[in-house]
Amino acid sequence: MVNNMQEESLKIKQLEALEELYHYSQKLIPAIETVSGELRGNGQEDTDEYLKSILNGINWIIEVLNRTMDLVNVGEVIIDKEKINLVIHDLGEAIKGKNDEMIAEALTKEVLPFIVDSSIRAAVLTNQILN
Repeated sequence: MVNNMQEESLKIKQLEALEELYHYSQKLIPAIETVSGELRGNGQEDTDEYLKSILNGINWIIEVLNRTMDLVNVGEVIIDKEKINLVIHDLGEAIKGKNDEMIAEALTKEVLPFIVDSSIRAAVLTNQILN
């Protein structure tokens, strides 16, 4: 009985974290789109700081997913951890190379779809679509 209560408590915490992920991703998605445009030649004074903030947000999303993966992927693999690692590796390589176009490309073609998929899954699990 104690075990069931602990499992239920963990599930509630995971769902709360996924609800936060959903709400945060609604801000992160347009931010990624904006910074990608800035990196493609429409740079602003704060583009580098903005990018750092977005990278912190992406890391936070990954942390939440790592802690909730058993719930996110219940029944089937929705978010593939190995694919996430490849996406982050590609983004890291672009950042290391200090190539703004490659960073923008990695953000829009690889990171953004992963964030959108994560957001959709979080919405489904936390019934955000109905709210």
